[in-house]
Amino acid sequence: MPKRSNLFQDVVAIVQRHLAGDAEVGESAMLADRVTGQEREVDVVITTRLAGQPITLSFEATSGRRPADVPWVEQTVAKHANLPTGTLVLVSEAGFTSPARQLAEVEGAVPMSAEDLSGEDRALQVVTRLQSLWPKSVALAPQAVVLTVQPPRGDVVWFRADPGHTLFLDDGTEVRSVLDGFRTMVDAAWPQLMEQIGLARISESMDRYFVLESGPPWSINVDGAERTLYVRAEDKAIKGELHPVVKLRVTGRASVKISEISLTHRRLGEVAVSYGEGEVAGQPALVVVTEGESGSKASVRFRAPSAGKHS
Repeated sequence: MPKRSNLFQDVVAIVQRHLAGDAEVGESAMLADRVTGQEREVDVVITTRLAGQPITLSFEATSGRRPADVPWVEQTVAKHANLPTGTLVLVSEAGFTSPARQLAEVEGAVPMSAEDLSGEDRALQVVTRLQSLWPKSVALAPQAVVLTVQPPRGDVVWFRADPGHTLFLDDGTEVRSVLDGFRTMVDAAWPQLMEQIGLARISESMDRYFVLESGPPWSINVDGAERTLYVRAEDKAIKGELHPVVKLRVTGRASVKISEISLTHRRLGEVAVSYGEGEVAGQPALVVVTEGESGSKASVRFRAPSAGKHS
């Protein structure tokens, strides 16, 4: 049976991860009933140790427009009666009825409501000032690859290479393709690339062009040492001869996509939370921003596409 989860449960889980510090956080965690041995699924379980003793906090969340009622509290408290739960926190997106809150407190559980935040709360520097997020994603497509090489005899020459062109070490060991090398360069030069295409100043989806160069010489780190990359000559007279790559130059297209994620602002206990669903890098995602005494944190969780949707 797949583990259950909905938007609000995911928000609660991410908020607890932001607050948990070094404690272990489990989502849709399975706890064993002490009497029956049966495993029961719990929305969020936080485990830590205090004075050498294990402490377990269990969180159960319910979403919807109606306040949590007495039956839900009764059912959830009964579920945890024989589970290794030290403290049970009941989180309701729409709050609790008065009898349900009273029952939770009598049973030793902690009722927690998701309260709407006022945009006039000046103590909050981040959460209430974010009405929407505008995530930007960048996809790089190399279009032209030029390798400059130094034959043992003669001047340097350049040629257009295929992204799958094989590269070697000086001992003839095959190490990677030009495309693999390009990806490594992108990882190392990402901030400079984004500055080159002016990502910070782009306010709508568009294409930009980039140029990425490496060398001389073009090398990689192998066992802590810098090793020059080589290609094999294609000319009949010297076919198979290794020539060092002096320089790599890649030009291509950077496709920038911008989407909007509208945010909902709530307070969970002492923490202010903004969250919303949308697309990040073309994938469905949940964004959660929290702000409390320890500062602000943000998380992006990619979610499975909705049933019935096809790419």
